[in-house]
Amino acid sequence: SSGDRAACPSRADLAAFLSASLAPADHARLGAHVAGCDACAVALRRMGAVTAGPETAGLGPRGAGVRTPSARD
Repeated sequence: SSGDRAACPSRADLAAFLSASLAPADHARLGAHVAGCDACAVALRRMGAVTAGPETAGLGPRGAGVRTPSARD
């Protein structure tokens, strides 16, 4: 699904998610949103590729087990 863009987090929130600087409850909420929102998953993956390099793009913060969809999925 493409998700509800009005409910999508800001780029700043996505960056905070990627850097693991959100409170645990906020991280879980945003992770659940990203799991169901193609637009946010793509944005997060692109941000990860820019900030962390291609070897970790598509992973949640610090390899926390939160995967965003990849082209292979």
